[in-house]
Amino acid sequence: MRAHAQHLGSEAIAEHAVDTSDSLGFEELPAGKAKRSYLFLDTDGSPLANTEVRFVSQDGKTSYAERTNESGAVAFIVDPGSYRYQIYGGREAEKPRFVSQWITVKEDTFIITSLKLPAEQTIFYTWPKIDLKPGERKVVMPNEENETGTEFEKIGGTPEWVTVYRDGTVEVAPLETTKSGVYTVRIRASNAPDFAVRIELQDAATGADRYAFKYPTSYIRPGSVGSSFKPSLTLRKDGYDFVNQPVPPGTTFETSSPEATIDKSTGEIKYIASRNAKVGETVKIPVAVTMPDGSRLKTEAAFEVIPPLIKTVTDISYGEARVAPGGKFVANLNVKGDLPVGTEFRWDARKNKDLRGWNVAVDSATGTVEAVVPEGVEEDYSLRILASYTDGSSEYVTLPVHIVDQLGPEELEAHKLRYTQQIVTPGKAFTAEPAGDPVYGSVFSIENDGGIPITIDRATGRVTAKIPAGTKADSTYTAKLRVDFPGGHQIIELKATANSMARKSSVDYAVQEGFAKPKNKYSGVRYGLPKSYKNQDAKVEINPETGEVRATVPRGQKAKEINVPVVATWEDGSQQLVDLHVVPKQTATQKELTWERVWWLVPFMIAAEGFGILLFWVWDSNKHVAPFNVLTNALKNAGFNVSG
Repeated sequence: MRAHAQHLGSEAIAEHAVDTSDSLGFEELPAGKAKRSYLFLDTDGSPLANTEVRFVSQDGKTSYAERTNESGAVAFIVDPGSYRYQIYGGREAEKPRFVSQWITVKEDTFIITSLKLPAEQTIFYTWPKIDLKPGERKVVMPNEENETGTEFEKIGGTPEWVTVYRDGTVEVAPLETTKSGVYTVRIRASNAPDFAVRIELQDAATGADRYAFKYPTSYIRPGSVGSSFKPSLTLRKDGYDFVNQPVPPGTTFETSSPEATIDKSTGEIKYIASRNAKVGETVKIPVAVTMPDGSRLKTEAAFEVIPPLIKTVTDISYGEARVAPGGKFVANLNVKGDLPVGTEFRWDARKNKDLRGWNVAVDSATGTVEAVVPEGVEEDYSLRILASYTDGSSEYVTLPVHIVDQLGPEELEAHKLRYTQQIVTPGKAFTAEPAGDPVYGSVFSIENDGGIPITIDRATGRVTAKIPAGTKADSTYTAKLRVDFPGGHQIIELKATANSMARKSSVDYAVQEGFAKPKNKYSGVRYGLPKSYKNQDAKVEINPETGEVRATVPRGQKAKEINVPVVATWEDGSQQLVDLHVVPKQTATQKELTWERVWWLVPFMIAAEGFGILLFWVWDSNKHVAPFNVLTNALKNAGFNVSG
């Protein structure tokens, strides 16, 4: 809304459109989009001739300058856009005496304007409407741009609570006690007549008008109850703002939100956030404020939902630990889901009093508790372990400790433990668990690792270990483990033996009279008899490559079953002992052959390349002998005892 300043002089500017003919004595309009703007100037009805007029574009980049003719007229040919007139010829030659409003020149239109100026016309200014209440403050500036360097000042008749600055800015700040009504600001300009600006001072402000309530943003986590800050108050008094003011006595607060409660005296709000509240969203709680004078105002409190504290979404606990006086126990932390990264555990002596003689250690990363209870303890106790999270939240986790009676010797024997021998692959980890019935609350530890890397679950005795890669087959490592329980302890051996080819495969023999042979062939296996093996009852021979065994006794000697220990040596150096039971075979003392036993040799002898030599030898040795006799004699010459 605009309030026109009133001239305090006798004449006012008249600005109106004129309907005229085209016979104005100007040249024809050129082709294109250029348009013509006509301006007529006069004073008291007389043309204002030979006066400089400038037509200036809104962006200030284009300026046209002409002088009016004898008829007080001037014309500009311009492109479409926004322009205004600057008319010179006033008291100060270098400053315009009048600046018009903006004029829009469109395509296919032309503007004819007539300005009737007083003889001493200067620039015309207006100010926005000024209306306010006592105690408030308002600042306004002239609607027109001060392009002429005009300077302003307040003159007599203007209220003291009004300030006029040199650039035309008007500041109005009536006191709370100022009477309501209409006031006038009288302003003098350096190159214009005096102006009067109207001020409408309304009825006195109420408490709701003078105070502004604002709640700082509060933060809340899903599923939790959050408290707001108390509202901060700003008091508007005598045109100035005073921040952080106290709540006026008698002020009351209320809210319509079903999820929130409010302190009626202080305005503090408690809000219950839903468990499903989304992180990052802002919940606004409406607040109605009633001032002591009965006036009311509205504001709101904002709660921003932030991620929940880690401790509120982490479920950790300890089971009951049982231990006898003088005993040791280990308690592992129970975690539902994953333990938050960066969680740290520690022993807080301030929360664990009256523990004289106790020795307690807490694993800072896992929360595992190991404790030694002194002799003479009789009463149960609850240890409190502090868990701290990366978001700064923390909580104490309770570990109940139950004191039990010590076990007697027979009970300890009944709970004796052992580890079975482990056949393992060198370089590959293996696990082993103790066999037997451990005493409740037993604590396992490593007494001697036996030269191998080994870890142990202190509560269960489960061992994870590994013998070195390249360990010779059938080599054994022995570790000693210790288990402590109420009333004593036990040392348990764990033997880990390197696996071998001899354990993976087994040589099995097929046995006949006087002969035994492996059923399967194994690459790289060597066979032999023990060096200490001697058998007086038979002759035993073995093929080291095939493993074939032959056992014989002389002809006429009674054969009886003998034991033949065969040693099979595998490529990895491992050995297997195979115990054979063999009945030796009788053998002749000389080579006895009958014709029926040797007739099958004839075809081979005939086929032999040296058959002719044989016949020659037979003929030369047995001249004039029958063929059968010749062959018989030949066999005899070969060392055989041939009988018909």
